[in-house]
Amino acid sequence: MAQPGPQPIQMDNAPVMAELLDIKISMNLAEKTIILVTNVPVKYTTFRLEKPTRLVVEMRPAKSRIPSAPITMDDELVDKISVYEFRKADAVRLEITLKSDARHAVVSRDNGVEIKLIPMEEKKDPAKLARRLMEAEAEVARLTSENEELKVLLKLQNEKLRERKKQ
Repeated sequence: MAQPGPQPIQMDNAPVMAELLDIKISMNLAEKTIILVTNVPVKYTTFRLEKPTRLVVEMRPAKSRIPSAPITMDDELVDKISVYEFRKADAVRLEITLKSDARHAVVSRDNGVEIKLIPMEEKKDPAKLARRLMEAEAEVARLTSENEELKVLLKLQNEKLRERKKQ
């Protein structure tokens, strides 16, 4: 699940502290590209978190020059991008909060990390199809129950009408 990045440059047996200098974002319908610009190549791991769905890229050893306020996105796929710095652990974490599921590819660059997000097509996403099927089955059950209740009410109304006609 976690994808390790390249090893940082070594000097005197101590890894060089990478600095996150900038985040470059390119968005189009087919894919979203997020580039983490660092001063040196950086070691990283990636993983997913749920509720809400997030793709995480954690870099070490690293520190950040990026403000910690989340970057809110006006996009169908990406809700926001947040940067967290953990100084005691010499780590920087980038969390990309997703509005819907996406495939991703994370690759090293000379000075940084490139993240590509590709939206999952709803028709091909098994989780969404299963969720839609369960919702449809629940709706059928609800409508069937409502239909049975209406049949009973109609029967009662018809009986009342017959009673009135007899009087």
